Amino acid sequence: MRDEISYFSANTKGVVPGVSPQVLHIKIISGQNFPKPKGACAKGDVIDPYVCIEIHGIPADCAEQRTKTVQQNGDNPIFDESFEFQVNLPELAMVRFMVLDDDYIGDEFIGQYTIPIECLQPGYRHVPLRSFVGDTMEHAKLFVHIAITSRAGGGKAQKRGLSARIGKKNREYTMLRNTGLKVVDDIFKLAVHPLREATDVRENLQVRSFYGP
Repeated sequence: MRDEISYFSANTKGVVPGVSPQVLHIKIISGQNFPKPKGACAKGDVIDPYVCIEIHGIPADCAEQRTKTVQQNGDNPIFDESFEFQVNLPELAMVRFMVLDDDYIGDEFIGQYTIPIECLQPGYRHVPLRSFVGDTMEHAKLFVHIAITSRAGGGKAQKRGLSARIGKKNREYTMLRNTGLKVVDDIFKLAVHPLREATDVRENLQVRSFYGP
């Protein structure tokens, strides 16, 4: 809503001007202790799990991919599959891991976990699964590897968002433009310093709430 970013639209279907796209690399390695879906009594005691990875964000970022189905193994299925997603606006994107039971009648929901892309930590990670309503599913996890790079490839993607604004040197302050009316401009020049102080207070509170006391 400010002039300097007025070209941006959340409905864009391509690369966002002024933002460097990132590539999200996800390897689904294995799963542990997948529970039997409720209402799947007719299938017996064994499930055939697969993992669906969904990216939710602006239209240009929305995507979905899935692993192969592992037959009759809900205890420790091995998937060992890698996926790549181009994320044009990481600050508004989330990734959802969803585990389903493959069935010819209708795939049954097993568990899911959703996290903002900017909160992903690179490396080998355990993803704790939750129920359809968000309750923790004890011992049910996915074992994955996460990496985020620039679209050009190679190197680590530049940090964005809250984690990149911890220091004052990296903070973006509101700038006041001249109106051309000297009396008005002189008055608003006095507001520059209080605005910067307000920005510092806001950022410090956000960092404190994000990382904890």
